[in-house]
Amino acid sequence: MQRVVPVPAPSAAERPPGTDPWESVWSGTRSCRRLVIVKEPPNLDSGKPESENDCASLGEVVVYQPERTAANLFLGYPNRIPNGEGNLNAGVLAKSGFRHTLPGRPPGVLPDCIYEEIMASVGVITLGKNPGHCLRGIFVFVLIALGWAGPSAGAKEPSLNVIELYDGASGAAYIQLADVVFNGKAQLRSCAGSESGPIDKSAYNKFAKLVPAPGGVLERGNDGVMRYGAGDGPATCVVPENIKFEHNATFTPDAMADSADLRGRALAAGTDGSAAALPIKKGVKLVFVAAANVEQADFLLAQRISSQKGWQDYLAKYPAAPHTDVAKSLLAGMYIEAGQQSLSAYQKTAAASAPSYADLKNAKAQLVQAQLLVSNSDGESKLGGDIKASLSALADKAGKELDAYNSAVTSASPGFVHLQKAKGLADAIGDIDPPFAALPKLLADIGKATKAFEAALTTAELAAGQKQWEDAIKASADVSYYIFPPTDPGYHFEINQPTS
Repeated sequence: MQRVVPVPAPSAAERPPGTDPWESVWSGTRSCRRLVIVKEPPNLDSGKPESENDCASLGEVVVYQPERTAANLFLGYPNRIPNGEGNLNAGVLAKSGFRHTLPGRPPGVLPDCIYEEIMASVGVITLGKNPGHCLRGIFVFVLIALGWAGPSAGAKEPSLNVIELYDGASGAAYIQLADVVFNGKAQLRSCAGSESGPIDKSAYNKFAKLVPAPGGVLERGNDGVMRYGAGDGPATCVVPENIKFEHNATFTPDAMADSADLRGRALAAGTDGSAAALPIKKGVKLVFVAAANVEQADFLLAQRISSQKGWQDYLAKYPAAPHTDVAKSLLAGMYIEAGQQSLSAYQKTAAASAPSYADLKNAKAQLVQAQLLVSNSDGESKLGGDIKASLSALADKAGKELDAYNSAVTSASPGFVHLQKAKGLADAIGDIDPPFAALPKLLADIGKATKAFEAALTTAELAAGQKQWEDAIKASADVSYYIFPPTDPGYHFEINQPTS
C-alpha cells in the first residue's frame, strides 16, 4: 500500500465553507484497514515515525470518520463539517473534535495515548504548524464482512470444508461444516517427531504451519494426539494454532489437542441431530472436502459403522455412485470374513457325533452374497474351495456308510443304521449346497438301496398277511429283517407262523 505524502494545506476554494485548512478530512484522503497514529511531532533526528504505520506518513495523523461506519467510539464530535451527514468527506475535526475518556483521566482532548482497538474507517490529513498533543500507538482496525483484515488487507483465511465423523449417543454420526477454523485459524502446526514429551514455547513457534486441503484427514487417536495425513501419505502429529504459553509452561501434543476449539458453520443438522461442530475428542475424524458432499459423507459413515448392515444401507441408497464399487468390495470382504469364521466353527465340530451343519450352511450363504457383489476375488476362491472340500468330505463319508449297509445286507449282519446315516449326510449336503456336484449320484445310490429294502419288506408283509409263511420268511430273509436292531421303532416286523 502506498504511503500518503504530506501535501500543503487546501486553499479556501478547495475546502467547504466555514472550515479552516486543517480541521478535517478532504476528498483526497483514503480509508485504511490498519493504522497507527504516529507520534507528533515526529522524531526529526531519526526521520522516521516512532511506530509502525501502514498508511500515515511522517507528520500525519489518522482521523476517525463516524459517518462512514455508523460507529462512534468517542464521546462527542461537535466540530465536524456542517451538513456532513452522508458526505464521504465528513469527519471529526482534527483540532478539538476527538473526545474520549481514558482510564483514570477526565474527559478531554486526547491528553494521552489511546490503548484500544477501534472498529472504524479512517482517513489521513496533514497537520499544520500546531501539532497538538502526543498521539502514540493507536491501532485502528476496520471490521470487514469476512473478518478482521491485517497488514495484508486482501488476505483471507482459507475456507475449509469438513465432514466431521464422531460417535453420538445412538452410534456413529456425522455433520458437514463450512468455514472451519481451529482456535480461530484455518491452519495447524506440524509437530512431527514430537508426539511425546513436553513442548515449550520456543519449540512450538518453530513448528511448520500446515493448511489442510481437500482429501486430507485429521483424526485424534486413542493416545489423544491429533494426526493429519494427506492422500496416501502417513499421518503425522499436528497441534492447533494460538496455544498460549505462560510462565515457561510446557504442553504435550495431547494436552494441546484438548485446547483445540473447532468451529464451523453447519450446512445441515448432523445425522444424530447435532446442530454444531463437536469437540475433537478421541476417535473424532475430520475429512476435508472441496465442497459439501452427502454421498461421500454417507460412505464415510458406513465405513465408520463397519458392519454388513451399514454397507447394505449405503448400497441400497447409492446403487451407482462414485463410491459404490469401493463399498461393494468392502462389503464382499466382510461376507468372506464372516464365511471363514462360520467355516472354522463347523470344522471344529466336523468329527463330532452332531456336526454343526448350520455353520457350514452359513459359510456357503456368505460366499454367495460376496459373489453377487464381486466375482472371482482371492478371498472368494479360498472360501469356496474350503467349503467344497468340507462338502466333499461329507459326500465321501455318506458313500462309505452306504457301502457298509450293502455289505451288511449281503452278509446278513446288522447294518440298517448305515443306510440311515448315509441318507442323513446326503440330506445335509443338499440343505447346504443343492447344486453340489457329487450329490445327485449319492442320492441315486441311497434311493436305490432304500427302494430295494422297502420293496422286500412290503413283499414280506403281504405274504404274511396271506399266511404264505414260506414266502414271508423268504422275503424277510431277503431284506435281512433280523439284522435290524430290535429297538428300531421304524422297522420291527415279526412273522408268527402257527404251529401244526
